[in-house]
Amino acid sequence: MNFDINKQRKNLCYSYLEQSLNYKEKSELDRGKYSILDNLLNKYNILDLIKKEIYCIELDIQNNLNILGETMNVQRLSFFIDYAINLAKTRASIK
Repeated sequence: MNFDINKQRKNLCYSYLEQSLNYKEKSELDRGKYSILDNLLNKYNILDLIKKEIYCIELDIQNNLNILGETMNVQRLSFFIDYAINLAKTRASIK
């Protein structure tokens, strides 16, 4: 199990962005023209897409915790999950 959730990771925005890029945009990035990244992230609303996905994941986790909480005490697990989600949001500048 991996507990290094506080370590820096590469930005996942590119994984989302890459799905939306056209051939020209992808070629420019492959050639190292990183100055267009901010424009592309805005053009394809990548941050909004990530925010929506995080929200859906949070709901799924909360629903599963509620179900699990019917048969056992999940308070410590719930605190840990809240911590991990808040850390991820802070790193992504999402609140």
